[in-house]
Amino acid sequence: MKKILVIFLGIFVLISCKKEETVPSTLVLSNTTVAGNYKTTAATINPIGSTLVFDFFNIDTYYPPCQRDNLHTFTVAGMYAYADIGIFCTTPPAAPQTGPYTISNSDTTLTFSGKRYKVETLTSTNMIIAFDSAAVGRVRLTLTKQ
Repeated sequence: MKKILVIFLGIFVLISCKKEETVPSTLVLSNTTVAGNYKTTAATINPIGSTLVFDFFNIDTYYPPCQRDNLHTFTVAGMYAYADIGIFCTTPPAAPQTGPYTISNSDTTLTFSGKRYKVETLTSTNMIIAFDSAAVGRVRLTLTKQ
């Protein structure tokens, strides 16, 4: 009887043990930590005056498939490029949009392509950026490192 109880207890302990999840640590915003190639993997809007979240990433009218596979590139030297790859939005494919980007650690902002984004999260695997639009509310984009 003791052997059965010990075996049962051992099985119970093994089953009840939960694997520890590793959460990527938050990085300090800098050219080095931002540098890399990213694809947009999520896009949401929090409408003005609402707590609802509208996911528009997979809605072709708002975010067509030809934009879902495009590549954002940030270099350590402070240059940004946005390239239409995979499914092309135009024929022939548009030339990459390029230009400088700037970082402000005092308010954790990243400015590129003429738009200022609040960096809400920056880890080794993704970056969540957001901006406020007077027309629709807070637009949030998740960029995943490739």
